[in-house]
Amino acid sequence: MIKKTRNLTGIDAENDLRYGFDFLIRQTESDIIKFDITNTNAKNIEDLNFKLTNKVFNSLRKQFYCEKINYLFVIEYPEIISKGNYMIDHLEKIEFHAHIIIDTSIPIYAVKNKLVDILGEKCDIYIENISPRDDKEKYIKYLVKQNKYFNYKSYNFKMNYTK
Repeated sequence: MIKKTRNLTGIDAENDLRYGFDFLIRQTESDIIKFDITNTNAKNIEDLNFKLTNKVFNSLRKQFYCEKINYLFVIEYPEIISKGNYMIDHLEKIEFHAHIIIDTSIPIYAVKNKLVDILGEKCDIYIENISPRDDKEKYIKYLVKQNKYFNYKSYNFKMNYTK
C-alpha cells in the first residue's frame, strides 16, 4: 500500500503529492475519474480532509471490500488566492474546494452518492473521466499550484499495488 508521508508542508508536500499522482496513473489499466467538489458542509480544511478520508473512502473500502479503490485528493483555496490576486490574513475564513482522482472498480454513482451523503445535499460535484487526457503533467501542476499553502491536511492518497 502506498500512503502519503505525514506532516509535510510546502514543496515537500508537493513532491509527495506528485509521487502519489505518478503512482496512481502508472498503476491502472482502468479509467481514472476526477471529481471536483465545491459547496461542502465542511467547517475547514481539516474537517474536509477527515470527512473524505474517514467517512467517504474508508467507508467505501469497508462497504466494497472486494473492489479496487485508489484515490488522491487535494483541498485548495479559490483560484484568486493561488494567482496571488488576493491577499489573505485568515485562511480558515476562506471558502475551499477539493479535487479528487479515483481509480476504482466501484460504480461511480456509488462514490458520488457517498460524497453527497457525507458532504451534504448542496455539494456541487463535477465528474470527468481523465484517462484519455494527454496533459497529465499539466494537470498535476494545476493540482500543486498552491504548494505554499500545503500542509498535511491539504491532501491525501492511498493506493494498493495492482500488479
